[in-house]
Amino acid sequence: MHITLINTPKSNVDKMYEPKILWSTILFAERINWATSQSYLTLFRYVINVMEERYRINTYKSFLPIWKIEPTPEKLEDDYQFYLKTKKRKHKTLADLKFLRSWGKFIKSLENILMDYIKQNEKILGVTELSSFMNRPGKGIISLYYISEFIHEIGVQDTEIDAVLTTLYSEYEIHAFCEMIEEHLNFKTFNSNVRKDFFKKNKFSALREKFIEVTAPESLTYNQVAIIRNELTEKFKEVMNSIEEFNKELREKKLSVENINEIKKRYIDKIKTHLSEIQKAVDNNIYMNQLKNKEDEPKVYKLYLVLTTMQNIVGLYEKLNIISKSSALYCRDELQQKGVLDALKFFVYLKEEGG
Repeated sequence: MHITLINTPKSNVDKMYEPKILWSTILFAERINWATSQSYLTLFRYVINVMEERYRINTYKSFLPIWKIEPTPEKLEDDYQFYLKTKKRKHKTLADLKFLRSWGKFIKSLENILMDYIKQNEKILGVTELSSFMNRPGKGIISLYYISEFIHEIGVQDTEIDAVLTTLYSEYEIHAFCEMIEEHLNFKTFNSNVRKDFFKKNKFSALREKFIEVTAPESLTYNQVAIIRNELTEKFKEVMNSIEEFNKELREKKLSVENINEIKKRYIDKIKTHLSEIQKAVDNNIYMNQLKNKEDEPKVYKLYLVLTTMQNIVGLYEKLNIISKSSALYCRDELQQKGVLDALKFFVYLKEEGG
C-alpha cells in the first residue's frame, strides 16, 4: 500500500504536518509518495549535481524571495543574461574577464549553497533521519515528487491535479490528510446504524475507524525505523492487501454507495478484525515502548482510516486550499467522465493528541 501526501504552497495546511504524517506512516507503509513544495525542495538533493546551468540559476532565483536576500530575482536574471552575452563576445576586456571569472565561481558555488539549504530545511522539518529512505519519483520508500509554485512559473502545470487523480484511480494508493478535515466531514463509524442512502443524502459523509495509534516517533534513528519497518510491514501486510482489494472493488463499483451494509460487513470481516492485533504489534515493539515510557504524557499520533466518495476527497483538497476551485472542477469532470465520481475510496488522516 502506498500513502500519498499532497500539499501546495498556498494551502491552509501548515507544512509542519507533513513530517508528522511521514514519521507515522513510514513505520508500516510500503511506500510514501511525498508530493509537496517541501518534497520538491528535498528532491534537489538527488538532481542538483547534474542540473544544467540554466536550471540551477532558475532554482536559486526561485529561493531568493524566501531567503529575503539580494539580489532580486529580476536583477539576478539581468546579470545572468549579461554573463551569457559577455561569454559570446569575441573581444573581451580585462573587466569582462574578471566578471566572467566571478560569475563562473558563483555558478559553481550554487550546488553547495542549495545543498546547504536543503539540509537546513530537512533539519527544521525534523526529517533528517528519514533522508536515507528518500529517493526520486517511483523509487525509495519515500518517493519525492514535484509540487511547486516555481514549477508552475516555468510552464509545468497541474502537477497537483495529476497527484490527486493518480491516487484516486489506483487501488494501491490512498491519500493522507491532516486533522483539519474533521471540520468538513460528517463522520459515522463502521459500527453505526446508517441509512442505505447515507453517502448520497449527506454531503461530505464518511465512515471512519481508528487505524493505529503511535507515540510520536520523531526521535527515532534511521536504524531504529528500519528495524520497526521490518517488523511491522509484515504484520500490516494482510490488512493492507484487504484495503487494496476493497479499493479495487469500490472503484469498479462492484461495491457502490448503495451497498452500505455489505461494505460495513466486509470492512469488519476483512479489516477491523486485524486492527487490535496490529496495534498490539506496535505497542509491543521495543523502540515504540521506550518512546511511550519516556514521558508522562507523550505526544500521540492517531491515524484514522476513512471511507468516502471520490468527489468528497477532491472537495477536501479544495476546502483546504491545496487545489484551486478550477482544479477541483477539472478533477470532478474527469471523474464524471470515467463514471467514478460517486465511487468510494479509502484514505487516512492524522490527529495529534497529548504532548
